[in-house]
Parts: sequence; structure tokens; C-alpha cells
Amino acid sequence: MEFDFSDQQKAMVNTVREFAVKEIIPSAEELDRTAQFPYDLFKKCGELGLTAVLFPEEFGGLGLDTMTYVLVVQELARGDMSLAVTYFVSVVNGMFLVENAARKFQEKYVPGIASGEAIGAFGLTEPDAGSDSRSMRTRAILDGDEYIINGTKNFITNAGTEITTFANIICIVDQDESGNNLHGIVLVPRDNPGYRVNQGYKKMGWRSSDTREIYLEDCRVPADHLLVGHATGLKAAFESLCLGRMGLAASSLGLAMAAYDASMEYAKTRIQFGQPISRFQRVQDMLVDMEVRIQAARLLLYKAAYLRDSGKDFRKAASIAKYYCSETGKICADYGVQIHGGYGYLDEYAVSRYYRDIRIATIGDGTSQIQKMIIAKFIGC
Repeated sequence: MEFDFSDQQKAMVNTVREFAVKEIIPSAEELDRTAQFPYDLFKKCGELGLTAVLFPEEFGGLGLDTMTYVLVVQELARGDMSLAVTYFVSVVNGMFLVENAARKFQEKYVPGIASGEAIGAFGLTEPDAGSDSRSMRTRAILDGDEYIINGTKNFITNAGTEITTFANIICIVDQDESGNNLHGIVLVPRDNPGYRVNQGYKKMGWRSSDTREIYLEDCRVPADHLLVGHATGLKAAFESLCLGRMGLAASSLGLAMAAYDASMEYAKTRIQFGQPISRFQRVQDMLVDMEVRIQAARLLLYKAAYLRDSGKDFRKAASIAKYYCSETGKICADYGVQIHGGYGYLDEYAVSRYYRDIRIATIGDGTSQIQKMIIAKFIGC
């Protein structure tokens, strides 16, 4: 399958790449060391129009396609995966409002996300409900014209930054006649009483991306903040995850490309036994394997984007892309450290950060094992 990118898409890639080279890459090591959220860089994403890519023009967006979105994420991740993750999670949350929320919520929250002045969070995972999302305990009880929400969400991206404006919280909202829980998604404003976050996690990677627990303690929101409910909440969440999975696939691909670039440069300049190590067959084996996997990952990801842009069912393709791209990123990061040898184990070399950043990619947004389960269902197993 061939993908002939438009002039607009090529220009967007060039814009992001230039931004990454000039501003993201020089800041990445320090942001990783200090675990500081990259407010200035994220603001610049807005100024460049990156945060506006997918959103309709009526909300300040550019109304572009999924292919452009994954290309932007990919190039951001070549600079710093933490920034790419912050970016695509916010976009996914904004698009969830575009596709599911009432007009008043769209007008209130989406323009800020499209401009890069605000971000949103998505509260699905809980301490006792990771892959088994149906085991979640967070509950929203209707009390007159309000919902009272109690529960804890963990590993939530963008939950507590200074520019976080809302979180879409998945919770139990009712039960059917057989006593089975029915799930809904409630929009909770960041400044709502009863919404509280912890100080964040000390993480192996994605250190400058905001990741926290959300505590909902008698958190009251108007009943109309129930965006999706009564048996359709999990379905809507899983559909939204498909776009998120494509974002994580693109992030993983971008990191794999960065690991390859760094490894190729190092292999050509590192002299051992009187010649560059790039001339050694075993090093070549790793570089070739990285190149082949990256090319395959590209095709799988771009196919998923093509299907979504064509209005076709892209769920299977999104899971395939997420599975293969994240595993490819992990392998390429590992090869990157191996090619760098002992230097790859030092944080002053970018491959060390790549190795740490990519590890969560095969876990978040559905583990590689969960993706295989999803793919198995689609192929009739």
C-alpha cells in the first residue's frame, strides 16, 4: 500500500520536525531529569496549529484528517515521547466532546484544547480495574438534578496540570434488571469541588508528562454532565480508545525512528578495531531489523488512519497498529542501547530515555496481550 502525502501534510511534517529539532530535542533531557510539565512547548504546539489539527473549524480547529494527526504525533515523539503523549491524550478527549457532548460543552471546552491553551483528561483505569475495566468501582448516583461521584482513578494523563480544564470520568451510573452494572461517562470540571489529584507518580519514563490519581469524593455535577450513559458508556470509551491507540502507535513509531537515527549516527562515528562499528555485520543486523520493523509499522499505522478518514471500520486496524508499533518501539529502543554499548546505559545519551519511555507503550491504552485478544475476536477466534 502506497501513501502519497499531500503538500499540506508534508508541510505539517516539516513544521513539526523543525520545531522538534530546534526546541523539543534540546529540552528533552532536562525535562526528563526534572519531571517538569512542558508548558512552553505545549503552548508552542498551539501557536503552530498542531493542537487544532483534528478539530472542526467552528471550534477553532483546522478540520484536517487522521493521517495528519498521526504524522504530527509521530514527529513530536521523535523529539520527546512525553510531549507527544500529552498532546494526543488531550486531542482524544477534545474529540470525544465533539462526537458525544452537548453543544454547550463543545463550545466551552473544545476551543481551548484546539488552541493549546487547555487540555483534558480521561479517567478509565482504577487501582483494581486495569485491563478488566468492568471491575471499576467509581460510581455516580443521581440525586435530584445532580450526580454524586465517588471513586479513584489512577494512571491518568493530564489529570492535574495548571491548564487541565476537565476530565471525562467513566463510572457506574445504573444497574439493569439482572443487577449488572451500567456505565456512563460524566464530564467533571477540573475546579469542581470533590475533584482532587495526588502529586503525581515517580515514573520510569514519560517523566514530563502529567500522570496522577484522581480522587472523586462526593463530587457533585449537574445531571446534564452525563455525556454518555445507561449501558453505552464502556462502548463509547472503547471507541474513543481506538483514536488514542493510534496516537500511542504513532508515538511509539516516532520513538523507534528516533532510536534508529541515533543508533545509525553513533554506529558511523564509533570506532572499534580500526573502523566504524556500522561495518560490523552484527551491528548491521540490528540496524536492518530496526529499519524493516519501522517500515512495516508505518504501513500498519497509516492504513488505520486511512480507514478512519475513509469512514470505514478502523477498530481492528487500530489495535494491530498499536500492538505492532509499540512492540517495534520497544525492540528499536533495546537495539539502540545495545548498539551504544555502555554509553547507552547513561542518561546523557538519548537512547537511555527512549528505552525508559517506550516501556509503558505496550501496557497503556490496552496491553499488547489485550490487543491480541481484540484482534482475535475480529478474525473470528
